[in-house]
Amino acid sequence: MSEQFFHVGQRWSNTAETDLGIGIVTQVNERTVTLFFPSTEELRNYAQANAPLTRLEFQPRDMIETEDGTNYRVLTRHEEEGLYFYEAESDNGEVKILCESQVQGSSSMPEPLKRLLQGHFEHYKTFGMRLKTWELQSHYDQNPAKGFIGPRVDPIPHQFHIAQTVSRHAEARVMLADEVGLGKTIEAG
Repeated sequence: MSEQFFHVGQRWSNTAETDLGIGIVTQVNERTVTLFFPSTEELRNYAQANAPLTRLEFQPRDMIETEDGTNYRVLTRHEEEGLYFYEAESDNGEVKILCESQVQGSSSMPEPLKRLLQGHFEHYKTFGMRLKTWELQSHYDQNPAKGFIGPRVDPIPHQFHIAQTVSRHAEARVMLADEVGLGKTIEAG
């Protein structure tokens, strides 16, 4: 990963949690950076050395949207003091210089294609691991005995009888009171 330089006002997205949307750098310390994500109203702190963040960069011809909802087409981009400034044209022909802190997001290009063209892609083994994880999760979710897979239990036939009896009640409120050592304790797995 190339070295990242953070400045207050920059726009970054979290590649690990894309549902957070686009964040704004609010504070930069020696080792950490703080981002505010307006779409989820969350404030997050990241270590600068290994933050899962990607800088939001628009290229000429990309469509951008400002905070007031106006759409612009990017004409040029330049950087001053760590912030991107976009020369952009609105739908009615008005040309403005917009700081990246004024830009909400948007793009005319789908995100996966954009990441590929910008050279932001992962090793193929990462995809394989993610695919295998989804397959295992699906297999687990479909298993009728999934509640017995994680906990440390040694099922005894009378436990199943009790569980079956309790599950027939509309409100399953039961107090187990029997002799010591008959298997009432279940440790979470």
